[in-house]
Amino acid sequence: YTLIQTPGGEGAAARLCLISIALALVSLLISEWLARLSRQRMGK
Repeated sequence: YTLIQTPGGEGAAARLCLISIALALVSLLISEWLARLSRQRMGK
């Protein structure tokens, strides 16, 4: 929030948003992969 209030901080704030979205997507993909791996092991 502070970055938006500072002059020229929009770029840094946007970069932080993109990084957080990317981290969320990577976490979701890893979670799905681990769930699939767990289901395969339980099925054997």
